[in-house]
Amino acid sequence: RMLDANCRAGRPLRVEVGRTNEEVAKEMRAAGIYLHTMRADSVVGQPISIAEAMACGCYVVARRLPPLVEYIGDAGDFYDTADEATALIQ
Repeated sequence: RMLDANCRAGRPLRVEVGRTNEEVAKEMRAAGIYLHTMRADSVVGQPISIAEAMACGCYVVARRLPPLVEYIGDAGDFYDTADEATALIQ
């Protein structure tokens, strides 16, 4: 479904599959920012993608939820709204 939605929107996202861990780490380091999205009412499990982003030295932007604030600490910043996330990234 996500790929179909991306096609309907004119392909604004670059979708890649089958990348090696080394290739993904290089891309994350180059991006320098990792935006973690989840609904405010979601249960926080094991956010491995956040750990991977932090290991690559990325600035992490995540929803302001107590488990994420504790997990990320000063390795990033937190948002409550899309506008706040946008401001942090800019």
